Amino acid sequence: MVNKIYATEFYDDLAAKYDDDWLNNSQYNVQHVNEAVKIFQLHDYRQGSILDIACGTGAIS
Repeated sequence: MVNKIYATEFYDDLAAKYDDDWLNNSQYNVQHVNEAVKIFQLHDYRQGSILDIACGTGAIS
């Protein structure tokens, strides 16, 4: 079982290098942009609903 202090430290360390590890990885970006395109194509905008994807980083927007 992971304790709270370990989990906090893990995510603090991850957040500090997130941009370098994930957003600068071209393979990651291509995969996620392709998935976002699929989601947008399948979404029915006439329903009046809001599609919120990739919130947090803004990497896809």
